[in-house]
Amino acid sequence: MTTAEFTGTTTARPDPRSPAGDHHALLDLTPNASLLPAVPADSLRGTTTELAEERARQAFGARYADLSPHSPAEALTHVLAALVEPDDVVFDIRMTRGPSPDSGTAVRDYASGWLGFGLDGRDRVDLAAAADLAAEHRPAVILCGSPSDSRLLDTAAMREIADSVDALLIADVAGLTGLIATGLHPSPVDDAHVTIASSAPLGGPRSGLVLSGRDAAMPLDGGPRTLRHRLRRATAPLPRLGSRELAAHAFALTAAGSDAARATAERSVRLARALAKELVGHGLRVVSGGTDTHLVPIDLEPLGLDAGEAENLLRRAAILAAGCRVPSVTLPGATAPGLLLSTAAAARWGLDADSAPRLARLVDQALRR
Repeated sequence: MTTAEFTGTTTARPDPRSPAGDHHALLDLTPNASLLPAVPADSLRGTTTELAEERARQAFGARYADLSPHSPAEALTHVLAALVEPDDVVFDIRMTRGPSPDSGTAVRDYASGWLGFGLDGRDRVDLAAAADLAAEHRPAVILCGSPSDSRLLDTAAMREIADSVDALLIADVAGLTGLIATGLHPSPVDDAHVTIASSAPLGGPRSGLVLSGRDAAMPLDGGPRTLRHRLRRATAPLPRLGSRELAAHAFALTAAGSDAARATAERSVRLARALAKELVGHGLRVVSGGTDTHLVPIDLEPLGLDAGEAENLLRRAAILAAGCRVPSVTLPGATAPGLLLSTAAAARWGLDADSAPRLARLVDQALRR
């Protein structure tokens, strides 16, 4: 087993705060030079920017795409800066199991009111309760999704909640980007006003991707400026990406539409579902009892481990994983330390559901040492 089998992290500079669904890969761009049209050197960056954004729009069916942010957390921070006023209320109905509190901090930085929402007894979002809270507090922005969400995200239902209170809906689906691009997860691009994604799970560089669908041309504040203009202005101060990095994005986004990419994504989901079942059989608590995606969140509370300890134990077994927060079983409404496994890289190595018993045994043995 390689150290990259679970997270797919193959760069020389992994970010420990990055979610396990945020897969990085070094790309040899030499064979892919055909992606770039023959243009003068001084216009190369502009051309590759247009190419990468066009590929992103095509991959996700979006009408607006921006690859300027260097991470999903940075993308969310700048989107919130563009859309949230100081006296606004932000309603966060995302799953309570993100690997990093960065996005929550960003919410608190840009809004005076922050309304959190946990999960029901099945570790799922209670949409009826969320709708009642939204009606009571009238938020300006609603956040849904999580970088470590292991269940399908019903953005259509959440858009109904947002429309009922005239709120903007932001969907953070960075961890699900690969499944969305390959058609294995419903696209949130036309349900949410803004979607946060990443080309990293597709084999591209570490990145944050800001997308908007049918609402991109929506006027804001009754003026001539649209949502597209507001989003572009928010990311304008960010350092521009280089031509080679933009080409890598374009290549990864183009490859996501291939039959091979879909077959790999299907394998990752089959393996994750089988792995979750095997881990439960070993006595580990998998959040929500299973998974619909390539992600498997494990509750560490019954094992008496924190996320850092669990990561170190697995690392000694040559397995990389990411710590996260999961709903606490002993303290309703609170969170507990968790561990997030991703099968995306294992699927790229060719592993399928029949490998789940062996992988589950390795994880269980490592955690119980």
